[in-house]
Amino acid sequence: MHVAPGNSSTAPRGAARAPRRRQPDEPEAGPPNSRRRSAVAADYAVVGVFLAVGVVFVALNVEILSRALTWLSIPRKSLSPLKHTTYECGEEPLGESWIRFHVRYYLYALVYIVFAVETVFLFPWAVVFRQLGLAAFIEMVVFITILMLGLGYAWCKGALEWV
Repeated sequence: MHVAPGNSSTAPRGAARAPRRRQPDEPEAGPPNSRRRSAVAADYAVVGVFLAVGVVFVALNVEILSRALTWLSIPRKSLSPLKHTTYECGEEPLGESWIRFHVRYYLYALVYIVFAVETVFLFPWAVVFRQLGLAAFIEMVVFITILMLGLGYAWCKGALEWV
């Protein structure tokens, strides 16, 4: 009785099958889709290499071009000492150009930023106000109350007084 390779119809049940021989033109056996995965990985590697080379090329060109254009465009000698003075709307400058600012200006800016951020939170809430319900309304009242307490504190401390 002749049995074709790989045909186990004559082997008893539970018996181990002999490994099938690979034909010369047949690809090597491996995990499923392993060749496809390696091809995809190779494609991404090529894209990654081109991206890295492109970023380095652009960075170097921007650096070289910016330095070259700066070097070509700057004047070689100053025309007058007046060019190096601080410009104050046509008036003669008084004192040094580097002076200290009062901390109150920075505090005023910080209070402005806090209330600008508050409006960023209020606009989306106001758009969907009807769908949110009573719990969201109470949360927003608490939020606004905390901000108003902060505003009152800043006002009492004089942070809103312009010098």
